[in-house]
Amino acid sequence: MVTVAEAVKAAIDKPLAVHGVNQHTLVDAIAEAKSNPLASHGGHGTAKSSGTTVDYTLRRLARDNPAMLDAIKDGTLSVNAAAIKAGIRKKPTKDAQCVAAFAKAENRLDTLKAIGRILNKHEVAWAIEAFSSMLQNGSGAADE
Repeated sequence: MVTVAEAVKAAIDKPLAVHGVNQHTLVDAIAEAKSNPLASHGGHGTAKSSGTTVDYTLRRLARDNPAMLDAIKDGTLSVNAAAIKAGIRKKPTKDAQCVAAFAKAENRLDTLKAIGRILNKHEVAWAIEAFSSMLQNGSGAADE
């Protein structure tokens, strides 16, 4: 059994993977990405070589656009902004950002009411029809 002291020491000796990075861990992650970029194109992806994690993105930038790593390191660009600029990641549309924000809203019903207040009568009629159809088909409606 691991004691609390041992767990704390282990956490200090081996910090978590890059997530919610600060400048020091980001510098280390960039150095790691430069020394270990992704393999050349054409290989089959694995859990460790694909995705949207900071580690993966830095390794992909190291392979495809190493100059972006310097912009990240000096604070000119975030990892996400560099990935978008390099064409590795698409910038989310306003609609996608809106849907993501709505999904995270603390009270989605109040948010939905606020949205309803700015719709015109044709949009409200369409929404009622669309929601009714979803309820009848059992699609898009979470059971709660």
